[in-house]
Amino acid sequence: MRQLKVALLVVASLVVGAPGAAAAPPWSPVASLVAGEQRLEPVATRGFADGSALVAWTRVLGARCTTDSEFGVARRTRDGRLGAPVLRRGRPLGPAVALPGGRTAVVLLVAVTSRRRCAARPRLLVLSAEGRTHDTIALPQEAGQPQLDPRPGGALGVVYTTYEHVGGSSSRAGAVQRIRELVVRSGRLGHPRTLDVVGSIDHLDGGIGDVRLAGAPGGVRLLVASASNGCPGRTRARTCGRLSTPLSNEVRVALAPAGRGFGSFRRVANTDGFIRIAAAVTERGRPVVAWGSQDDGEEADRPWRIEATSTDPRGRWRKPTLLDAGDRADRPAGGLTLSAAPDGTTTVAWSGVRSRSDPIRVARSRVDGSFPAKAGRRLTELALSGVVAGSVIAADGTTTLLISADGSTESAARELLAVRRSPSAASFGPIEQVTDEPAQDPQLTLNAATQAPEVLWSGPGLRYASRP
Repeated sequence: MRQLKVALLVVASLVVGAPGAAAAPPWSPVASLVAGEQRLEPVATRGFADGSALVAWTRVLGARCTTDSEFGVARRTRDGRLGAPVLRRGRPLGPAVALPGGRTAVVLLVAVTSRRRCAARPRLLVLSAEGRTHDTIALPQEAGQPQLDPRPGGALGVVYTTYEHVGGSSSRAGAVQRIRELVVRSGRLGHPRTLDVVGSIDHLDGGIGDVRLAGAPGGVRLLVASASNGCPGRTRARTCGRLSTPLSNEVRVALAPAGRGFGSFRRVANTDGFIRIAAAVTERGRPVVAWGSQDDGEEADRPWRIEATSTDPRGRWRKPTLLDAGDRADRPAGGLTLSAAPDGTTTVAWSGVRSRSDPIRVARSRVDGSFPAKAGRRLTELALSGVVAGSVIAADGTTTLLISADGSTESAARELLAVRRSPSAASFGPIEQVTDEPAQDPQLTLNAATQAPEVLWSGPGLRYASRP
């Protein structure tokens, strides 16, 4: 196994970690939840108060229809054993959410493929706590990038994007994308409502990019989208498609107070090129957004930049803070993560691009969600390159970062490492090895009962490890 340095380089006023050889990993031995040689992708996990969890995974069924998939759902016990799975056709399109009351445990949005037409249609799938189908509801055919938003009283908000061509087949034909919202109550779909419209003449240069949804239990919810916008506001589709060209790449946000739907989107930043977004809402109800941006094209001409913003005490969005300006024009190994701590601070972690190395970098906000103008005062740099595959913060404030070492979580199978920091510590502790076996599609979660970090990944089969 490749030897890794474990020294921590801490920028500015933080303490420098001492170098040394990696200690024996404190993570549990790797367990095979689902055996077999075929790659199974973990797609969702939902923890319960007793420490057990509902786990879902998927695999491709046939070569003819690449969207034709099967997914399995099973209850994992607190000690890591998996119950008998329930298998269904379809591919989950996003994470699971919980609905309160009754027999309902979680809701998944899945794409069920018609083998005759080789086309997938999204459906809401409501599962019982035992993993069995409780209800299923069809969504519009064009629904994409689904975000599930639990509401009071057992209602479920569904935010999704739509895509349509406008202007016929002429050379000036374009496309329009919408962000829409509907609410499911008592098993019935409400009327869809348009939250935002984006369009351009050349749909390859415009449209909606990342969409992220975050929220605090029973509190404010935050919806964030990146967009190349040539059609501000709610311009008519035919005008947007025929007359507009992309004006800029924007970061847009919409807020929803507790028990209410989302308001209008507003722009909080203009950026250059593609955008990757992360979002969080603190337990105190403070929305925070972080993003990375860089110019488009086959090769990078400008550095990878990381910025963040949050609302002030009056609810107004602050001017974005530059966390990392980069100093080399090259593509990053991965995106970024954002997690919120109980004390109101948030932690942003990303794959840096520096002149001499590509380290993992981490910034922590103040208690009010703001980041210092000189971010280096609260910036930590790890002597370790790779992709930040996940970040979680436990109830006691301990932060855990999961890192796919020296590679992508999607295109390459790499060993998984972790670093942890207690709320009172100035720096992260030593690097911990989660597994040295090839791992893809890792997912990091917290055990709801013990607050211990747990990791699922594609092995072969479905693999699992936790940190007792």
